[in-house]
Amino acid sequence: MQQHHEHSNQQHQQKTNVLVGDVEVLISSHQDSLNIKVCEKTGLNPKLLRSHEKIMHLIIVSKDLEEFHHLHPAQLTENEFSVDVSLSNKEYVAFVDIKPEGMNYSIKPIPIVIEGRENPDIPSQSKLKKDINTTRELNGKIVELHSSPLVVGEDITFRFDLKNATPMPYLGALGHVVIIDEKIQQFIHVHPLNEDKPIFVAHFKKAGLYKMWAEFILDNELLAFPFVVQVTNILMKQGIH
Repeated sequence: MQQHHEHSNQQHQQKTNVLVGDVEVLISSHQDSLNIKVCEKTGLNPKLLRSHEKIMHLIIVSKDLEEFHHLHPAQLTENEFSVDVSLSNKEYVAFVDIKPEGMNYSIKPIPIVIEGRENPDIPSQSKLKKDINTTRELNGKIVELHSSPLVVGEDITFRFDLKNATPMPYLGALGHVVIIDEKIQQFIHVHPLNEDKPIFVAHFKKAGLYKMWAEFILDNELLAFPFVVQVTNILMKQGIH
């Protein structure tokens, strides 16, 4: 994976700069807010297209993959965005999901350097374990995950059985699924195949453990149900059925 990191210290800001294709993404932290700037390599401002009702989807995870935030920063100028978020004393990585018109852009991990935090409380590495129990309960809502065999290079179908609630539309879809690998390098963001059922299809390029968050609005409450799955290089009877 090719990427560029630039860390600079200023009086009241910490910045992380990542060059992604034709686009440069700069994230700055100040107290409990993040500022995101998007520009071309030439310094011009790319035109960002709306995707699922938003110009930008900002996904933030802690490096232990215990924390997950799906945010939509406010647009301040043509290429500057800001969002308030309270992060604990951990290490974090951001994925900026945007669609620059007519430009080469792929979503890459961007470390978040938080102002004044030099020694996080916990180790940064995730320790994922494949889920044996594929049923989750959050705030009284129960979701069960089913999938086709989890094999690299195949289109994998994920079906979510919502036991005691009906999902409401969320950002132009019946739900959203975000998937990140245990090394926090691979990012997948998928939406349902249709407007009627919470069925998603994802494609994996590498084998390994992945954590997914299935987001649904149930009874007017946005919930993110976490699951850990294992993707293999060969067809094995280890998938979730």
